[in-house]
Amino acid sequence: LKRPSLTLSTQLITGAADGMVRIFNTQGGQLLYELKGHSGPVNGLQLLEGFFPRGKSKSQGGLLSLDTILLTSGGDGVARIWSLERRKSLAVLVNQSGGPVRAATACKDGSGEWHIAVADGTSVAVWDGDRLV
Repeated sequence: LKRPSLTLSTQLITGAADGMVRIFNTQGGQLLYELKGHSGPVNGLQLLEGFFPRGKSKSQGGLLSLDTILLTSGGDGVARIWSLERRKSLAVLVNQSGGPVRAATACKDGSGEWHIAVADGTSVAVWDGDRLV
């Protein structure tokens, strides 16, 4: 089974069967850091640009303009929203059917609201992304 990967300008982001998300330097190949949170394989990765929750200032824990947000889907039945700058999970979305999360994606609707969809192969759940973090 092929594991997911994404590339930023100087970083390669991979999801692994051991549940880890690893960030490597593309110049020298060295491991920069790991994100631990999934207890099963990481099935998917998506970088989110312009993900700015409403109603939260920096002092209330709102995202900073320089945050790069990563959405991961896992075989452990959860999707996670990560801040790459903070190197931590900001939110956990639990698949209510109990099965593995095979895919997760985020998008803005016509009014600029964020929505996150999580699928397990038989159903799809949608969250209001602006209220998650």
